[in-house]
Amino acid sequence: MLRTTASHSIRAAKSQFHTSARIAAASIFRMPAMSPTMTEGGITAWKVKPGESFAAGDVLIEIETDKATIDVEAQDDGILWEILANNGDSGIPVGKPIAYLAEPNDDLATLEKPPAEEEPTREAITPEASKPSPSKSEPAPAKSAPVPSSGSVITKANPNQKLFPSVELLLHKHHISPEDAFAKIEASGPNGRLLKGDVLAYLGEIQKDSVVSVANFIHEKQHLDLSNIVLKEPEASKPAEKAADKPAEPVKPKNILTLKVSAPLDVPNDQFRYAFENSIHSAITRTYAARFPEFATSPSGSSIISNADDIFDDLLAAPPTKSRFQVYDISYKFPTSNLNRLFAPIDAFDDLMSTPGKEVNSGSGSGSGVVDVEFKVKFDDKLTDSVEFVEYFQNSLLEQIPSKSLNVVE
Repeated sequence: MLRTTASHSIRAAKSQFHTSARIAAASIFRMPAMSPTMTEGGITAWKVKPGESFAAGDVLIEIETDKATIDVEAQDDGILWEILANNGDSGIPVGKPIAYLAEPNDDLATLEKPPAEEEPTREAITPEASKPSPSKSEPAPAKSAPVPSSGSVITKANPNQKLFPSVELLLHKHHISPEDAFAKIEASGPNGRLLKGDVLAYLGEIQKDSVVSVANFIHEKQHLDLSNIVLKEPEASKPAEKAADKPAEPVKPKNILTLKVSAPLDVPNDQFRYAFENSIHSAITRTYAARFPEFATSPSGSSIISNADDIFDDLLAAPPTKSRFQVYDISYKFPTSNLNRLFAPIDAFDDLMSTPGKEVNSGSGSGSGVVDVEFKVKFDDKLTDSVEFVEYFQNSLLEQIPSKSLNVVE
């Protein structure tokens, strides 16, 4: 038989000192109900002998139920006058007198035993009955809702389900082995899982009806109710012809810029094209050299660092080998009039030797007017310094070409 202590059951037993009828300061101590389901119990041992005094908190008696052995403590000081049920007696109905108690200063020789009373009902001695009844001015307590049927929510415990740590601690505290728990305690969890509330209900510390109510609620809410969902009425569809007339515009990337520059044309077309693309490459080189000066004249970085801010910037920025932006799709719009002076295309050798081009009679281009150049710049938006690189590149390019501004084409 398991040995434990149930606090609410003990309070129920102690309340009998004050609710029993008294004559000449004597009171009747009845068999207490140690759980809501208890109907009878046995006496394992009296801890106080007849005629001995006891203090509040002393253990008076050990009560044996079908589930555990429980110590019953005294709530107030007193004297155990006479024992009516001896050690080893079993099958004693709940509410039957088992002893007479007296106040600490009573003279046992002059006390009279209280008259025999009818055995109270089990409900009268439960912890709820020990509470004072509400006064007339207080509102009557609301009637409890009907207890739901356990149905299929309470099942036999499944030994294959792992116990929660809280359940294991509770079983260990009350000296209940897992084997006994699976065999004797009904489960309310999913798939026969044993929950803490099941163990508490088995020990009589909570009402089993509460466990059933919670299990029924969870069982009802585990299915999604879609019966109250109302579908939204579809909007009136537009004519398919109008939708076909307006093709969807492609989404323009945010990291691609289209730049346009206009410059006076005072050299042949091929020479302008050669000079402009050289200016772009020079601007790119200057941009990287300005940000990474240690790599400007050598493929390996310089070991000289000017200050601590450079070290911090190097830790945050991407390495020099990481490309920040790219220039591509360069297109030229040369003027088609003023074909007065025509030159042959200049080659790289002539450019290096500063040799002027030879005049030819050709329609390859004019040496006067204004030329429009358009090109794209794609920068890496994942790098924090790529936008700064593009801005520096634009300024550097403007310093090398005969134009005052670069326009961004939407």
